Amino acid sequence: MKFTILFYLLILNLSCAQDNKLNTIEMNQKIQKEVSGYANFPNYSIQLDKGGCRVQLIGNDIPLYTAFEQGGFSTLLPFNANILQSGEQTVTIKIYPDAGKTTFDDYTNASIKVVYFEDDKNKNSARKIVQEYKIPKEVIDKKLNYFEASIKFKATVPFNFSKQFESAKDLKKRKNIETEVVAAYHKIHSWLAKKDVKSLADFRKETDKKACLAYYLDTEQEIEERFDYTFLFENNSKADPLPKYTMTFYAGGKLVRLERIDNHDEILTVTGKTEDGYEVMSDLSVLLYMPEGSEELKQF
Repeated sequence: MKFTILFYLLILNLSCAQDNKLNTIEMNQKIQKEVSGYANFPNYSIQLDKGGCRVQLIGNDIPLYTAFEQGGFSTLLPFNANILQSGEQTVTIKIYPDAGKTTFDDYTNASIKVVYFEDDKNKNSARKIVQEYKIPKEVIDKKLNYFEASIKFKATVPFNFSKQFESAKDLKKRKNIETEVVAAYHKIHSWLAKKDVKSLADFRKETDKKACLAYYLDTEQEIEERFDYTFLFENNSKADPLPKYTMTFYAGGKLVRLERIDNHDEILTVTGKTEDGYEVMSDLSVLLYMPEGSEELKQF
């Protein structure tokens, strides 16, 4: 009897593994087919430069990036995944005094530029700045402790993710939403603790599919790497304890996540050490929504 049960479980596991592989192949083919049908491959990115302050960027009321490092910082951030459809886009920059300071000072500077590349498939594609913003000197001179500004620009993209977003429920209206959100995070944290890469990949499947379409990933290797979460544990990394957090709504209440109180960043992290002994930390991006007709929070 014991042998029969073990044999049955082995066959069941092999069958599930085969089904998962077939599903992965089918999804890869669908993504490749859709991307190959695009007439063009525009790329929109945000150039962030800052110094003497801390910055949070929001793209179309969806979290984009948090730069709370001290000192100067410069980076070019991919923006396509924050675009739901062609039309007017909004980038909001939230600026805080540097760590240890209570107001802006003469060292404060922050600027963003919307950079457009006509063809993401062409490394020599022309670069064009379509919009830009810099914190005004008068704001710094007033020694404020917070400043926020938004810029708008038009974008044309070959994809449309608006249907999923428009039909999402207003989470602010749910009586026990914080309990539901915290429970979802604890479940994800348990996957990190168990190094359950399959559950992590399944949870983020729709997000990663959108990213493949938004960034025109069309090779089997690129797509497979996008859905592979083994990288989180490459340095024998382990799940970190959950820090103090606050719950923040986005997109008028359709999106929600837990953020660190000290820097508005992700709360789910893993930490490990390289062979050289350097400590490395990776985070897992989580942004929850509830589809129409569902009572379950899912990754957006």
